Amino acid sequence: MCKKHPFISLKSFCRTAFQGLIWLFLISLSGPLLAQPALVLPSDGKSVQEIAPQGGLRFQRHLYLITPAEMLETEFTSGMSVNGIGFTLAAAQSDTTRGLLKVYLQNTADAVSRRDTNWTLVSTTATNAMLEGLANGQYEWQIQSICDGDGSAFSPLTNFETADPEACNTASNLKSSQITTTSALLEWSSPFSTGFSEYVVEHSIAGSDSWTSNTTTETQLNISGLAANTIYQWRVQTLCGASTADVINASFSTLSEGACTAPSALQALTTGDNEATLNWTAAADASRYDIQYRPAGTSAWLFGISFADSLNLINLQAGTSYEWRVRSVCEAGTGSYQNGPTFSTTGTAPCLPPIALSTRVLTDTSAVLSWAMSAGADSYLVRYRLKDAISWENAIQPMALVHNAEVLLPDSIGDFH
Repeated sequence: MCKKHPFISLKSFCRTAFQGLIWLFLISLSGPLLAQPALVLPSDGKSVQEIAPQGGLRFQRHLYLITPAEMLETEFTSGMSVNGIGFTLAAAQSDTTRGLLKVYLQNTADAVSRRDTNWTLVSTTATNAMLEGLANGQYEWQIQSICDGDGSAFSPLTNFETADPEACNTASNLKSSQITTTSALLEWSSPFSTGFSEYVVEHSIAGSDSWTSNTTTETQLNISGLAANTIYQWRVQTLCGASTADVINASFSTLSEGACTAPSALQALTTGDNEATLNWTAAADASRYDIQYRPAGTSAWLFGISFADSLNLINLQAGTSYEWRVRSVCEAGTGSYQNGPTFSTTGTAPCLPPIALSTRVLTDTSAVLSWAMSAGADSYLVRYRLKDAISWENAIQPMALVHNAEVLLPDSIGDFH
């Protein structure tokens, strides 16, 4: 046997003077076929899962790679002809099945099953992109910034999976904002679910089992009555009648009540393409200061600590605007953050890929990709594709059609040739 699968096992193949062999076949049937492929191809058959649907599906496309090591395990020698191709039906179907069987063959030096390298490209000046007409399956995407006509490196790959509207879909992209000492705005996204009822949103102090529960049909919720300077955990669950989705979790911290005297007279001085100095008037009771800074418009803070009334920042991005804030730390606790004036480094801003990539899946055929604005970018180029899947055209283009005839599959287990 060349390669075994739970329901179909490949049989006799000839090892000629090539490194490996890809076997690709399409079956179009009027009844059920039990099969489990190495890879399923999209389009026409509407089948893109790595485990093929069974039962009444009329199209099933399977791609197999037979490696040199597997070929060496057979009794074939170089130059032999392939006189037949067969597989083993390891589970009986309910009835005989008649349909068209096409077989394609290609000699190849590939070490792994083929993957489509064709990306779908989307160019935009916004910080999001709407994708429509998606096939069902897992996707990967990445993005680059375009600055004065030049492109940055692409961001790391980000994955998402289209939703099943008939299922109760899990929420995603949990985000907390508008955080104060006693309140916060919780937000999330969720694909469309046919039987959707409501969301259950719960929060508690981190490490506590005492949850406060709320329900809503919106994708956001304001919560209040929180304790200052406290870490909270929260979670969301989608309800669809009698069905429920998986719970998804996140956390956030409330602000301090400002027990310490705040620093004042905040100033920022740019000292070069990659450096700046932050200054403030010291607070009388402060033992140290916490500083946060970031490129303007981004979401992730960088951190610094100072035991004086200033802080030198290095390794900043050239030609970039920054925002910053500082708070006092004293014996009584921490104070509230005070926002300083924005400042800009000199020089030409580097073209960097965007950060904070996220995906909001809307339906089984649509999704919204989002990211943070990148300094110096005039536009963005997004590329996306199905993971571990290739289009039918790209799969068969280099192959030779070696069999094209109607077959009758029996309703019993055993070998089929």
